Amino acid sequence: MALHTLEVLSLPVAEDWRQPWPPAAPRGWAGERRDDLRWAREHLALWLRDVVLRRTHGRGRTAKRPELAPLPELAPLPELAPWPELAPSELAPPGLVLPGLAPLPALAPSELAPPQSQPQTPAAAQAPGFDA
Repeated sequence: MALHTLEVLSLPVAEDWRQPWPPAAPRGWAGERRDDLRWAREHLALWLRDVVLRRTHGRGRTAKRPELAPLPELAPLPELAPWPELAPSELAPPGLVLPGLAPLPALAPSELAPPQSQPQTPAAAQAPGFDA
């Protein structure tokens, strides 16, 4: 991810992020069983101990809200500032081209404004053959 990010930002990178990882060294049967035993000792044995002793994994912990109560009222969100009118040159640095994407065409400032919200019609009402 880091190499790809640097490449997108047109910064020099020493390696190619598309190269696959080197193959892991082959491990024998004994090495695999050693890992299995380590996992069993670190995880399975502790779980079995808790099951035998009837311990819960959450012992000593309390609920975040132990008493049933309504949630506190949230403050209303502040009014958002109006959408700024930006020229296409202000949207991205000149010459920025993302790999695999064609450069974006120039847009008029009116095309950069957010779309006006329109009432949505339920999807079922838009389907052909719908009888209300």
